[in-house]
Amino acid sequence: MLPLYHDDEENLSDAAYNGQFSIVRSLLAAGTNVNAKDGQGYTTLKWATQKGHLEIVKLLIERGAILDAKDNTGWTSLMSAANSGHIEIAKLLIEKGANINASNREGCTPLRFAAANGRTEIAKILIEKGADINAKDNEGVTPLKRAVEKGHKAIAELLRSYGAKE
Repeated sequence: MLPLYHDDEENLSDAAYNGQFSIVRSLLAAGTNVNAKDGQGYTTLKWATQKGHLEIVKLLIERGAILDAKDNTGWTSLMSAANSGHIEIAKLLIEKGANINASNREGCTPLRFAAANGRTEIAKILIEKGADINAKDNEGVTPLKRAVEKGHKAIAELLRSYGAKE
């Protein structure tokens, strides 16, 4: 059970983080702001995505969650899904219109996170949906270069097959 705060928005974030669907649903039904941000700039959608709670993500999107809201470091929910390997959530966010080429403060895109973390299936989905395979981060590093550096051969091969450059 959650600790209860005086702030329904904080309760909503905690319930999403902990996968407590019924509490999320109740708080939303009571009018809690689906797009409120915490001190890190995380929305409830970002927390649910990061923790892999697909049913909560679906509910939040139904209730108007902003797909491309950025936290204080510029991360979007799709970046979190790509980074964490939550395939079904990544598919859903993309299907609902999340920006596949969004970048954070370091210039990293969802494809860059997938490549760096060995998330081959998510990388393939992003590429097939038109992600920029040669997008460089602020250090000039492409997804292919990051995949090679991290030893993710399958992603490196996938990126090369689509014409990616190091």
